[in-house]
Amino acid sequence: MADMGFMPQVTQLLDQVSPGGRRMLFSATLDRSIDLLVRRYLHDPVVHPSRVWTGVTYVRFPCRAQSVLCRWMVEQV
Repeated sequence: MADMGFMPQVTQLLDQVSPGGRRMLFSATLDRSIDLLVRRYLHDPVVHPSRVWTGVTYVRFPCRAQSVLCRWMVEQV
């Protein structure tokens, strides 16, 4: 979401968490903005690197949440 311009909204949400509150971050990409976010909001983070998959094709199909296609795609996951 950082590369899509949502970083201000993400930081606003994280700023609302109490100092002792728990935070979890899941990110498919670890660019500089995510690294800064982790350093600012997470203390002693646990990182689980993912495996690099070869031979996988990723396809994006934008659809409305109420559409039959979208419901079908979610059921397939």
